[in-house]
Amino acid sequence: MAKQTKKIEIREGVVGFLFSPSKNRVALILKNKPKWQDGKYNGIGGKVEKGETAYQAMVREFEEEAGVKIKDWKQYAVLQGEGFKVTFFWAAGLQIHKLKTMTSEQVEVFPTDEDKLPANLMTNVRWLIEMALSMLSERCQSFVITEIAA
Repeated sequence: MAKQTKKIEIREGVVGFLFSPSKNRVALILKNKPKWQDGKYNGIGGKVEKGETAYQAMVREFEEEAGVKIKDWKQYAVLQGEGFKVTFFWAAGLQIHKLKTMTSEQVEVFPTDEDKLPANLMTNVRWLIEMALSMLSERCQSFVITEIAA
C-alpha cells in the first residue's frame, strides 16, 4: 500500500516598506490582526489572493491599507517555512506624505534610525528594514530565507 503524504497548505503573504526619498523615514502599520501581531508594528501588506502574483498583492494591499497606489515596489526578500511564504518589497517616494489609515489598523511614519523606531515592532522588522535600506549600496537583487523548525 502506498504511503500517503500530507499536503501542507501554504499561506502566502506580502509585506512592504515605503521609505521617504531620502530613506530616513518608513511607513509602518499598527496591527490588530492576526492575534499574534496585535499591538505590534509591521510593514504594510496582507494575503496574496488566488490568481494574484506577490507584486499584484503588494500593490493592492498597500492601497487598501494606506490609501496610496505604489507601482514601483522592488522585491528584496522571501521568508518561508512550513506552511508559509512571505515576500518582502520596498519602495521610496514622496507618496509617504500622502498616506492615510484606511482600515482599523493605524498607518504611521517613523524615522528609520534604530533608536527612533517604536519598541513594539514585530521581531523581524528591524533587520528587514535594514536589509531593504542596504539593497542599493550592497548591489544585491533579492534573498530567500528559509525558517527551519526546531
